Amino acid sequence: MKNIEANCGSCGFAENEGIGEVRCAESVRKPADNKAQPQPESIQQTIEEMKAIRGTEIYPIEALGEVLGGAAKVIAAHVQAPVVMAGQSVLSAAALVTQGHANVSRGNIGVCPTSLFFSTVAESGDRKSSGDKLALAPIRAFEEERINEFNTKKGEYEAELTAWEVERESVLRMYKRKNKVANYNKEMLENDLRQLEKIKPKPPTFPNIVFAEPTPAALWRHYQDGLPTAGLFSDEGIGFFSGHGMRDESKGIMLGELCKLWDGSPLTRTRGAMGESGVMSGRRLSAHLMIQPVVASKFLGDALINQQGFLPRFLIAYVESIAGTRFLGDKTPANDINTNQAYTRYTQRLGEILETPLPIDEKTGALKPTLYTIEGEAYTRWVSLHDEIECLLAPEGKYHCVKAMAAKGGEMIARIATIFAFIEGAPKVEAEHISRAGQIVQWHLETMAARHSNDEADKQLHQAASMLEWLANQSGVIESVDFKNLPSGLRSAGVARARLKLLEEMGYVEVVEYNTQGKPSVWKLCVE
Repeated sequence: MKNIEANCGSCGFAENEGIGEVRCAESVRKPADNKAQPQPESIQQTIEEMKAIRGTEIYPIEALGEVLGGAAKVIAAHVQAPVVMAGQSVLSAAALVTQGHANVSRGNIGVCPTSLFFSTVAESGDRKSSGDKLALAPIRAFEEERINEFNTKKGEYEAELTAWEVERESVLRMYKRKNKVANYNKEMLENDLRQLEKIKPKPPTFPNIVFAEPTPAALWRHYQDGLPTAGLFSDEGIGFFSGHGMRDESKGIMLGELCKLWDGSPLTRTRGAMGESGVMSGRRLSAHLMIQPVVASKFLGDALINQQGFLPRFLIAYVESIAGTRFLGDKTPANDINTNQAYTRYTQRLGEILETPLPIDEKTGALKPTLYTIEGEAYTRWVSLHDEIECLLAPEGKYHCVKAMAAKGGEMIARIATIFAFIEGAPKVEAEHISRAGQIVQWHLETMAARHSNDEADKQLHQAASMLEWLANQSGVIESVDFKNLPSGLRSAGVARARLKLLEEMGYVEVVEYNTQGKPSVWKLCVE
């Protein structure tokens, strides 16, 4: 893993080799002195070669630490899934169990939650469900306990409520009789009713803490009648993006509520009916949405999702499939992951946290998490990483193409570092927690920036391929006046000239004439 703490003098994080403009890929450039006329499909081969040499950062699994990293490695090996997928699952589960207990302060910059949003993009059959099931096992076990307890308490509550209603009715009947004999006292009745309201039985809280496709109304009800912490988790994220909560009439509200929860801001609701409006603060939400590439394309391309700031709050991982390498020859059927030391350490630690009572304000239902302050050496390290990311947001910086996400990089480092400290039982956030969290965030920023660069490179190469094919099917010569006859997407003079320049640099075409301004005006395919 490249050193995330490189001096900003070299403009921050270490450069990824193999990521950049198409014309810098020397290994796929055709020598200019080779005059053999190329076939149109040869540039398609160039595209494949370009894809094959893309810079790829290895997921820093060791940075997750002994508890989370150990579990992720075991889960990945057990279900035979990419380690990044398991890493996303265990870190999102850790965020869910931590967010109710810990907030983080970055010096005097401000306080934020430890909630995190993740999205993992993987093909069907890449074992998203199998790995996520193991990562969420302690949370599901906790939910099951709560459901059993809820069913018992629900019966008790209904009996107590019936008794309370009978008592209230008897008080009302008594005052009605007194009214008939002129002994009615309104103030005494109001006082008795107020005392009864104080002892009115309270319903048990909703048992679930994880949901997959909520609506804005369902979110509100959960935080009103359930725990003040929750998780939006789905191994089939299309259910969320295609659900009622993301329909056109409610999408904006839904995204706004989710953004507020990530920020730790209060939820507000205004309705005409009595008792339907209100403000709820101190609520937390973490998320992990696992989706297929076709869903991701729609998700990432949605204007509202991007413009409302929902997408930049996510740590996104595109997972390369390892299908074709998942052989069973080296696996022992008798091996049980539930007896694996690293996995049981993970499930026991998360179970301990889940069984720890949440710090809740009884009057408001709001969480009152412990504040972890990043200070001393840890703060110095955090500032260094924050500033390194910041310098790469400039127009010439490699994170400029993912500026909205990278701008939250410093805060994400603080959140993840606090989760590490809390899960590992550390009394405070140390510098090494910051460094490890920085490696995780760097991986996400590097891979997303690389993906953006590669997408642009692919676009240029595909356009160049179309240009080359058009030339081969015509006379092999193109003049600037012919740009209007090119395939759609290439007819702009700026685009056409840029793609011809690329083909020239790759040795496929050569300039044969220039106009009076000295610009190329006629090109032809290279021939022997």
